[in-house]
Amino acid sequence: MQLDLTNVGKIGKASIRFDGLTLIAGRNDTGKSTVGKTIYTLVKAIHGYEKHSILRGKLHISKEILNHLDYIDRFIDKEIVEFINLKSEMQLLTELFESIQRDMVNERNKIMETWEQLPLSDFKKMATKVIEFGRKQTIYNTDEVFKKDLDEFKNSLEEESIEKKLSNKLDSEFRRTLDGNINNSLHYDDVAEINLSINRGEVLNCKAEHDEISINSFDKDKSIFSDATFVETPLILDCEPMNWSSYSVDLKKKIGELGNTDKKEIPECLNNNFNGRVFYKSNEGLKYKISREANELEISNMASGSKSFALLQILYRTGLLLGNPNHLLILDEPENHLHPEWQVQFAEILVKLIKEERLNVLITSHSPYLIKGLYYYAKKEGLDEKKVNFYLSEQSEQKENNYANIEKVELDELYKIFAQLSKPLKNMIWDEIED
Repeated sequence: MQLDLTNVGKIGKASIRFDGLTLIAGRNDTGKSTVGKTIYTLVKAIHGYEKHSILRGKLHISKEILNHLDYIDRFIDKEIVEFINLKSEMQLLTELFESIQRDMVNERNKIMETWEQLPLSDFKKMATKVIEFGRKQTIYNTDEVFKKDLDEFKNSLEEESIEKKLSNKLDSEFRRTLDGNINNSLHYDDVAEINLSINRGEVLNCKAEHDEISINSFDKDKSIFSDATFVETPLILDCEPMNWSSYSVDLKKKIGELGNTDKKEIPECLNNNFNGRVFYKSNEGLKYKISREANELEISNMASGSKSFALLQILYRTGLLLGNPNHLLILDEPENHLHPEWQVQFAEILVKLIKEERLNVLITSHSPYLIKGLYYYAKKEGLDEKKVNFYLSEQSEQKENNYANIEKVELDELYKIFAQLSKPLKNMIWDEIED
């Protein structure tokens, strides 16, 4: 599968292939993480747009409507006796939206059937009279806002085109991964383009203008990854998601599956570098033992670097990394918290999992130890070179240009990556020699 990006966030141009081991190297703030978050968003949106179209906006809009109903109901109960005959309609509408709050899988047809029975004109009249009565109580424009929310909810239930459903889902996902910032903040008028293809056949082509997504084409019959997991930090094991981004929430749920499904047998490569075992204890969450005889410890007592290995072990034991070629694992700068020796060992584990479990992994990194380790073990384990793709992200040399471009680096030209990453050390050494 290939992802082509133009003017997306920090990225000016990028063409990334996902098949086996994919690595993007480069300095900070050159768009590496944007690639991971974008492909994560696309996979989640393509496999979730149908459900999203049914549920879209129900919680938010129904909460707003319930607030309006509660507000208006106060006037009916306390001040406006002549509106008592509308209590039954108020009750019907309240019960409908309260049921939506309780149950997010209400059937669309059932809701539409109830909707058609609602006397909206009476509610508009009622709201207008309430405004006339309560101007001093700051409820101006209640009727317009109330009806707008009702209409928006009704529109969310009506049939939409596939492109509209997917566009809404993409918009929702991008807001939870990139905070909705698809276009470059400095070149905001530049049109961003995203193209996803497989075997030279286009799956999705969309563009964004001023952070608004529109679909140019979408082939729902072409198969892509069925799921993606984005790992921003292994510290999520003992912390709540830092910003409640969709990928953090998703990962937290997958970690929690250890309490439901636990494959006991772990491949040797996952045991060699991690002493101990993480387990799920009912009503208490994750715990840790360094040996069978040792007392259990809180995950917070585990070394930060050990959590990187523990997280891989957990994801394997839940079955997520077990012979799953339709899953994409995204590791954002996994060298963080790891000593250089552990970085190399981590690279060895990833390569063996890619080989033995047919995993697809995207790694972003600025560590020469991890990058060299990935290349070394990919070659040692005999990975097909077609399934080993390295890229380098570099900032544009033009000062007025806020973009970075990501270009493929052939395996016999990896010196291009190491030359960039070693430049700060090289400069210091030369300065000392000159002094």
